[in-house]
Amino acid sequence: MYGLAYVDFIEGVAMMKNLPIGVQTFEKIIKSDYIYIDKTKEIYNLIKTGEVYFLSRPRRFGKSTLCSTLEAVFLGKKELFKGLWIEKSDYDWKKYPVIHISWGGIDGSSKDILEKSLTWVLNNIAEMNGIKLSNAPDTKTLLQSLLQELYKNGPVVVIVDEYDKPLLDSISDVKNATEIRGALKKFYEALKDNSKYTKFIFITGVTKFSKVSIFSGFNNLQDITMSEKAATIAGYTKKDLETYLGDRITFIAKKLKISVDDLMNELTRYYDGYFFKLHGNPVYNPFSILNCLDEGDFRSYWFASGTPTFLLDLIKKNDYDVIQTDSVKITATDFDACDVNKLKLPVLLFQSGYLTIKNFDSESDNYELVCPNYEVRSALTGHIFELMTTLDKSNVGDFIKDFKRAIAADDIELFCTHFKDLLESIPYTVKIKSEKYYQSVLFLVMRLVGLEALAEVPTDFGRIDLTFQTKKHIYLIECKHRGTPDSAIKQMIKNEYAVPYKKSKKKIVYVGISFGLPKIIAKSKKRKVEARWKIQ
Repeated sequence: MYGLAYVDFIEGVAMMKNLPIGVQTFEKIIKSDYIYIDKTKEIYNLIKTGEVYFLSRPRRFGKSTLCSTLEAVFLGKKELFKGLWIEKSDYDWKKYPVIHISWGGIDGSSKDILEKSLTWVLNNIAEMNGIKLSNAPDTKTLLQSLLQELYKNGPVVVIVDEYDKPLLDSISDVKNATEIRGALKKFYEALKDNSKYTKFIFITGVTKFSKVSIFSGFNNLQDITMSEKAATIAGYTKKDLETYLGDRITFIAKKLKISVDDLMNELTRYYDGYFFKLHGNPVYNPFSILNCLDEGDFRSYWFASGTPTFLLDLIKKNDYDVIQTDSVKITATDFDACDVNKLKLPVLLFQSGYLTIKNFDSESDNYELVCPNYEVRSALTGHIFELMTTLDKSNVGDFIKDFKRAIAADDIELFCTHFKDLLESIPYTVKIKSEKYYQSVLFLVMRLVGLEALAEVPTDFGRIDLTFQTKKHIYLIECKHRGTPDSAIKQMIKNEYAVPYKKSKKKIVYVGISFGLPKIIAKSKKRKVEARWKIQ
């Protein structure tokens, strides 16, 4: 039987407007009395200032609702926009024919299946508009015919959602992905070649595959992924939370018996921090915010809603440096160089929502990317750790508890002992090739424990493998695959790794760790790790 507090919570929620969790259709949001976070000012500005747009945003970040809202605007459904910003503007509400395609509903498992699915979708759109299309030799010709027929009723608006889903579904199969890319390219070539029939084109997805490979020839395509005009068009700003979700936030704060300010601080720590424009306003993850305010509890809602399978597959297949999943520098041109044959992990992590912009150095043309918030950092770290160690979640939990106790006691000796035990628990089937593996696993452990660990920290004479701080100490760690703990300590002293930390009042501690090649005990098939360390 539910307790009184739970009943009060449910009754309190029932008195407020519904949260649009899983509801992506603008018309349904309005007619079914869901909360709509007004983005019509940004939409108006897009319509007034351009004709062909591309926008990349993470999954479950409001892209589909944005597409649906655009469709309602161009269909002239002014009655749905009562009280919203655009209703009070000078927009003329003229009705246009609309082609709205979501690749999320199209089977793209192979090139042939994709083309057959797309043929069905285009014919269905034609039938809904009272048009009977003649048989066409390919989807390119079919789209051209549809555009020409719809144009009889005025310039056509084309909205494409999840354009990259067929590619992401096949991303680990380069041959298949390349064939699918070719089919997609023909589709966009048809749009380009028949632009005289279109008024407005909007394309959105998670990743930003290079314009050369997909959108070749779209000379007037505006990529607004990192533009000021689209910085807050998807996701929620702090002002959005205060304006539209203020009653929910106040209610949840009372339920948790904390102040509204304290609740906002926790919402910010867990779900805020996405920057899609340098020095712009940060946005909260809308999916996690809505679920948190619905449940009244802090969890990894967005991450749990869909494990980034394609990212984990790429990390495993290409042996990516997992330390780059936390903080990394890339050039401005890297953002435009993503292709199925040359995938760069940091760029994919940014586009998929696992990294966000922190800084930009104009002299070096480098962007610094970091994890946006606690939800992403903790959940992604946990998944990568499981990928690298193949350890069961329950076993990982026990180890993390031991590590936390060692850190709470500021006992680095005990921490190293636990790390050796953890390495020996990793199944013998996991192949360890270099010291980078040990360094990466150690880094992930520190992140899972909650430490603000830094890896590959640059100094004047080299790079510190790992460093982290406790209340009393600064730990500088050097890992050696072949070598001794003494040689690791000597390297840190010789290269003056401690110099950047000299002004700190905390005691600096060198930790040299050496790892030998693991041996497998034949009978038990257990791993025996030769791990030694020295603390100075």
